[in-house]
Amino acid sequence: MVAVKSAVVKEAAVKAALATLATTNHADVHTHAPAEPTHFISTGGCGNKILRLLTGQADVALLNLACSMWDTCATAALLCALGGAVCTLAGYPIEHVHAPASGTYGNMHGVVAVGSGFDQRLSGLLRCTRAVWLERLRALPAVLALYRESMGEGYCEGLQSQALDLARDIDGCPFTVERLREITKDHNITGFTANECETVRYKQSHACRIRFIGGDIKSVFYKRTVLRELPYAVMKSRTVPFKITRDVQSCGVESSFLANPLVHTLEASASFSMAIPYLVQKRVFWDTPLDARFTSVLPDLSMEGGNWSQSAYLDTAQLKAALKALAEFHNFFWLNNSTPRRTGDHDSDPERNNHGATRPTQTSKHELAAQLWTTGSYWHLGRQPKGQLDKIITNWQRLYTDVFEFDKHCEDDRLSEGVAARDMETLGARLSQLAERASVATHNIDATGAEIESDADAREPYSAQTIIHGDPKAPNFFFRSRQESAKPITEANDRECGGVREGSQAGAKVHASACVGSSHSEKSAGVSDDKETSGCESDTELEVGLIDFQWAGKGLVATDVAYCIAASAHKSCFEESSLETFLAFYYACLDRDSLSYDTFRTQFDLAFIDLGRIVVADHWGAITMATLRKREGKFVFNAYNKSEAIAIWFLRELSRCLDRQLACMDS
Repeated sequence: MVAVKSAVVKEAAVKAALATLATTNHADVHTHAPAEPTHFISTGGCGNKILRLLTGQADVALLNLACSMWDTCATAALLCALGGAVCTLAGYPIEHVHAPASGTYGNMHGVVAVGSGFDQRLSGLLRCTRAVWLERLRALPAVLALYRESMGEGYCEGLQSQALDLARDIDGCPFTVERLREITKDHNITGFTANECETVRYKQSHACRIRFIGGDIKSVFYKRTVLRELPYAVMKSRTVPFKITRDVQSCGVESSFLANPLVHTLEASASFSMAIPYLVQKRVFWDTPLDARFTSVLPDLSMEGGNWSQSAYLDTAQLKAALKALAEFHNFFWLNNSTPRRTGDHDSDPERNNHGATRPTQTSKHELAAQLWTTGSYWHLGRQPKGQLDKIITNWQRLYTDVFEFDKHCEDDRLSEGVAARDMETLGARLSQLAERASVATHNIDATGAEIESDADAREPYSAQTIIHGDPKAPNFFFRSRQESAKPITEANDRECGGVREGSQAGAKVHASACVGSSHSEKSAGVSDDKETSGCESDTELEVGLIDFQWAGKGLVATDVAYCIAASAHKSCFEESSLETFLAFYYACLDRDSLSYDTFRTQFDLAFIDLGRIVVADHWGAITMATLRKREGKFVFNAYNKSEAIAIWFLRELSRCLDRQLACMDS
């Protein structure tokens, strides 16, 4: 490796960075053989250094802090076009768009320029990736010292590694105390930190906790999605570009949702909490979607910030609390399409419920819905690659024999009464038979991924639409004790939901596809019209915090409910209760005038089948039992993707849903 530096290096940060490139102390971790020594070249002139990279005479150049932004503007563009890169000593790109907040045009945070072969050389000689090396640079005290002024009283000697690359605004400028005061309206802030140990670096977005010194607000959660800075997004833009467009749309949906006044109204009156942002910003360029960027400064739902906690799985109490929050969310955003409005739901005269909260008008709800996904959720066929249905039977054959090994058991004690191991053999065929039907009934989308518009009868179920969350899994729920909360305990049933009357979903096609009234009864499901016995208000010990609205849009409530249970539940939920218990509980929290229980229960079956389609055809495309067991308890995966017990439960319930709907077709 060859590093380029100026003849005399005076800046401590540049000296420290150069030291990390010296390979004399880096031995091969396998052979313990010393690495090839690094060669340094001393040369002057910023352009001369970049030229050495372009001609292959050097792999990396460290420029001194005296260089200006005009020294790196054109040269950075040229280097990047030929496969190189230019960034600060903290590892983030140097933005040549706006004048620095300091009013000067010096590269005060250092310059690291690398050639196209740098990553390969770094891996071979220092045994690390560029990301790891840049993380080492960010942890250097001399590099941290470059941010002393912007961090205010947050900076101190011995400060731990900071997420300097994340604590930047939407334009790429490092946050300052003054800017954070302006965003939070907390003028008592005198400093801040963004500890690397409190960052979340997912493939498609990054986030960090910013802690304040001296402020009334102790911390905020900062979410930053700049696609061109995310290697996974860059890879997708080359291999599956339609997914980048989808990702940009999803980020835009969340920005629009969080900025809408209706959401603020809901948060102020609901029994659950949402992290209403201090600031939401977006930059979207549809001609080059990879250049899109989104940022949100959010309240910090943390243990320190309010005794909030999260779980890899939801236990019975948490799952019920989550379902109750979803019911309240669905009630508030209920959309009236073809059915008459209820009294008090006139646009010109919004009424207040008995908690003093204004019910939103249908006009305002439809205006919000128009800014979200036409069909909420990420897994429907309109957002999946073509031909997914063709994979169901083949994938199931592998899952049946190689993963779950149902073929080795005549009777499988992993399955409950009513579902035999031999029944599993035909699951793929049954799922393939009903997959499109379930998609049409749940999302009004056919096998090609197109929305059905020509047949009015096919749209009749969508008179029962609301705005759904679209991704209600365990990582998107926070919990705390009601004793720690300032939120009132309210009746979810009192939330606005609109006026779809029971039985209003008549129509030959609806009854044929949904089989309303033939599979379930309110009495047998334990659903009562008496709120005192419904159970909705029986679990008020936990307050819920709800986040992540990238997939919000119009949909049926069963879509959220099916996904929430399958993606979140701990196996103990079904040892202590049945699926029917959770469905009845959710329905008790939902406005009964909006939807009959029979209709809801059948829509749940179809939504569960639709979810089963993507699980079998895509999510489990390469799954093994070893993978399921290895993932057990990990935070980032859905429950059916990390728990053997929940995976078996999922298949058992999927088989039952399929049988019920096939029986409806035969009747």
